[in-house]
Amino acid sequence: MKNFSIFTVVLLCCLSMLMWGCGKNDSAENESSPVPEPEPIYCPLDHEVIDAMPNRVFAVAIDNGPKAEPQTNLDEADLVFEVPVEGGINRFLALYYHNQPDVIGPVRSARHYFIDLIQAFDGIYVHCGGSEQAYEALEGIEDIDEMAASSTFWRDNSRNAPVNLYTSWEKLNEKTVENGWNDSRSIPAFAFYGDEESAALAQGDATEISIPYTYKSVGYTWDDTQNCYLRSSDGSPHVDNESGETLKADNIVTMNISTRVIDDKGRLDMSFAGNSGSGYLFQKGNVQEITWSMESSGSPLVFTLADGSAAQLLPGHTFIQVVPNQLTVTHNGTLSDTSAEGVE
Repeated sequence: MKNFSIFTVVLLCCLSMLMWGCGKNDSAENESSPVPEPEPIYCPLDHEVIDAMPNRVFAVAIDNGPKAEPQTNLDEADLVFEVPVEGGINRFLALYYHNQPDVIGPVRSARHYFIDLIQAFDGIYVHCGGSEQAYEALEGIEDIDEMAASSTFWRDNSRNAPVNLYTSWEKLNEKTVENGWNDSRSIPAFAFYGDEESAALAQGDATEISIPYTYKSVGYTWDDTQNCYLRSSDGSPHVDNESGETLKADNIVTMNISTRVIDDKGRLDMSFAGNSGSGYLFQKGNVQEITWSMESSGSPLVFTLADGSAAQLLPGHTFIQVVPNQLTVTHNGTLSDTSAEGVE
């Protein structure tokens, strides 16, 4: 019996040492195996590193007609299109994705050909009313219209109608959840330079760009201090109402397109889906000829170079200027042969 007791004590000691040793090894192993850093999440529209991918894109129709300036938080949009409408004036289509401004506007009415651009990003169209053609095209499209959702918008009494209608990301998101549209959507990403490629891109001589729109000419001037283009409207700095700063662009894309007048109010027709055209890409003083294309409704908007490769954007703000074929974009730069020029 005594021998059995001694044997039991020895056995328990051995088991304790074995268990202690295993625990020590596990701990050492955990300490020597660092947890890998998570892969960064990039916004597909401006390549900014973000915490999480948002669910939906809000594509907001913003006025750029008489007395519309200064717009509010246009510089917070991930991507901005400027597109002609009637009477020689233009309208912005501002895409808000990861930025969430508390004021957006002034919001204006819908046009049917904007829908091609919105569907390319699976966005929700935000507007106030629209043309007859727009309402016909909006059948089956997710949109937030002030005419049917007035509580999502407000009027700023310090400005005169119609350029005093505003909304916010929070109100748009609340309406989206209410409508059951807040499911996560995957949107296509543009091709972007990496950080090292961006830094190595040599500066070109395309420092002045002019787009002679009928109502307001648009200009961009390269600024060495801020390392970006500064936007002008009819020769004056185009500033944002919220920040008070001149609107900036890291990339400027021009898209030539055929347009035609379709009614006695001068409204236009143009088609992006199933269409393609020529254009320019300006970045860091470089200018390249590009081709834009959209295979069909809901297909991505694609920019390619002469060799068929994807045109790469610099991370940051992009203005896409839709230009009627009868207008000529001018610049003072030398055309680059390749998007990789100046990159070692």
